[in-house]
Amino acid sequence: MTFLLFLKMADEQSRPPFNRASAVPRDFAWPSLLAKDGDELETHYRHVLESLGKQKGMLGLVFRKAQNKIQDPAKLRRLIVDLIDKEQWSSLSADVKGDAYEGLLQKNAEDVKGGAGQYFTPRPLIAAMVDAVQPAPGNTICDPACGTGGFLLAAHDYIARTPGLDKAQKKRLKSGTLYGIELVDSVARLCAMNLLLHGIGPDDVGPVPSPGAVGRVPSHGGGNPGIVGPVPSPGGPRGVVGPVPSLSAVASVAEVEPGASDAGSGDPAYKSGAGAVGIVGRLPSPGAQDAGSGDPTYKLPVVTKDALAGKHGEYDVVLANPPFGKKSSVTIVNEAGDQEKESLVINRDDFWASTSNKQLNFLQHIFTILKQHGRAAVVLPDNVLFEGGAGETIRRELLKQADVHTLLRLPTGIFYAQGVKANVLFFDRKPASEKPWTQKLWIYDLRTNKHFTLKESTLKRSDLDDFVACYNPKNRHQRTESERFKGFSYDELIKRDKVNLDIFWLKDEALEESANLPAPEIIAQEISDDLEAALEQFATIAEDLKGTGARQGKG
Repeated sequence: MTFLLFLKMADEQSRPPFNRASAVPRDFAWPSLLAKDGDELETHYRHVLESLGKQKGMLGLVFRKAQNKIQDPAKLRRLIVDLIDKEQWSSLSADVKGDAYEGLLQKNAEDVKGGAGQYFTPRPLIAAMVDAVQPAPGNTICDPACGTGGFLLAAHDYIARTPGLDKAQKKRLKSGTLYGIELVDSVARLCAMNLLLHGIGPDDVGPVPSPGAVGRVPSHGGGNPGIVGPVPSPGGPRGVVGPVPSLSAVASVAEVEPGASDAGSGDPAYKSGAGAVGIVGRLPSPGAQDAGSGDPTYKLPVVTKDALAGKHGEYDVVLANPPFGKKSSVTIVNEAGDQEKESLVINRDDFWASTSNKQLNFLQHIFTILKQHGRAAVVLPDNVLFEGGAGETIRRELLKQADVHTLLRLPTGIFYAQGVKANVLFFDRKPASEKPWTQKLWIYDLRTNKHFTLKESTLKRSDLDDFVACYNPKNRHQRTESERFKGFSYDELIKRDKVNLDIFWLKDEALEESANLPAPEIIAQEISDDLEAALEQFATIAEDLKGTGARQGKG
């Protein structure tokens, strides 16, 4: 169904008021499906999927190995004519964007049991993060855990609104600015669809290599692969007309191994064999071959790979909401045939500390892929701020080697994943220096005495207006303290036990006076969130202890 929706929206955007050139060839476009019926329709649809999967560039990425899951011609005809074709899925106010598709992703994310909520970051939050970082024309922008592409789309829209963009800048914005990496095949496909509906990505590059031509990088965690997602321009989500289908019927996309980047230009060099990287900065001719693998060298704005497996270039801006959840682990089968889970510690020479904590590893990884003076805004759970051991080492080094200037304490109740207490950390990478680069960390508390839910009291972009104003993007070195915004010097931070950055100063009104208690459903949700987080931590500890006990038993 996802493929049908994509074809319908691509057709809509080729017509007034959008009038965009469609990436789908006429013989395989939406009208060709409307013209068929019965077995002829089912046969044609299979041919459409197979043919589009062989196309070059983004279209080939979207449809590679696509299969028709609806083999009853009558049901397929009703789905096409009666359900999908009768609705206008593209928003008329979208200004040639795929916001209708993003709305579908959000609706699917709301299905907590089986939806894509784990990949979805609240749109207003991403809009505020982008407004604070202010990506500029010519910047390279990466999301190493891109999910369905929300950060990339928000950055694209922000730059596209820059007055006076010339033709070359517009061309580079379409292809050569945005780079995404996603671990989960099916989610990377959704991202590719999302970007293509926004007109992002190259049109004339070589075909996607077959899965057998490249090796798969092992997953660094069997749990939640991330909670990133789509975001339109500021102003909140737009409604979607008509019933919303499931987005689960998607297949895999290209897999590539990590490798070296182009050190001369700072742009990642994309190849498809050993020593390859996931995305492209500069494009050889479409017919060029990678001597290592025999596959064409190509570039796409999103690929499937394990970002933590190695450095994949350097960028001016990194925007990300890395995976939440359990520590990285691998499942092994012991001599008795029983399954065991062992912590997967990431060991990299360019990391400050080795740990199995995915969030700490992503924080280190993001530092390594920033150019000098590059800017990062990263969503991180609370434990990154206070965890000891490797966590303390990483915080000390980050404060020294980067200008860690802003921390936004996020409220609870804004993520589809339950039990999430998170923050946004803003920092700039700096050259090597004997003196620490961080002089003052400004913390904005949007959590204390703030109560949000996913339905009744949702987070809006206006709820973040005061934070962006306090951040002062035009000159963040000129800031003023307020009730919720306070600065802490480097000396104050480094003296704290374990360099704990989990700092609050506002009094919780609910604790001061029972009359100020929030509504019972909000209290219940906050208790549920706390219990979810605690249970997940206990489960992680239990797995670690189980693995340790099994190894000791063998000895």
